[in-house]
Amino acid sequence: RSRSVRVERTRVCGECRGKGGKGGAEGRRCETCDGRGAVIRMRQLGAGMVQQLRTACPDCKGEGKVLKPSERCGACGGRKVTSEAATVAVPVPPGIEQGERIVLRGEGNAEPGLRPGDLVLVVRELAHATYRRQGPHLVAELDVSLR
Repeated sequence: RSRSVRVERTRVCGECRGKGGKGGAEGRRCETCDGRGAVIRMRQLGAGMVQQLRTACPDCKGEGKVLKPSERCGACGGRKVTSEAATVAVPVPPGIEQGERIVLRGEGNAEPGLRPGDLVLVVRELAHATYRRQGPHLVAELDVSLR
C-alpha cells in the first residue's frame, strides 16, 4: 500500500545550475578570507593563554567566492538552491509499527556537487475506534449475540 506525502525540500537551482550567478557567473575571490573560505581568530583565554579558532568566513559562508548583488541569480538569489514542494509516494508495508522509519533514498534535500540526501519518515500510528494493536495483531472487543 502506498500513501502520498507532501514535502518541502531544496533542489539545485535550474536557472544557474547551482553556480549562484546570472549566466553561470561564479563570483570573485572573497577579500575577507582571501579565497580560503575560513578565517582564523585569536581568543584570549586567560593570562598568557590564547586560543586560535578557525571558522567559516562570515562573508562568503566558507565558499571562498562572493557575488555582487547585481550578479546573483534571479531564481535562487545566489543561494544555489531553490525550495520545492513535492508530493512523494511512500510505500507503507503491512504490519509496520509506531516509530519505525521509512527511508526514501535520494528524495531529500539537494546541494550543488552532492547527491541528494535521503528522506526519512517516522511512522505515527493513529488510534482507531474499533481496533487496537497488540504486537503484530489487530484486536477488537465486540458484543456478539448468540441467539
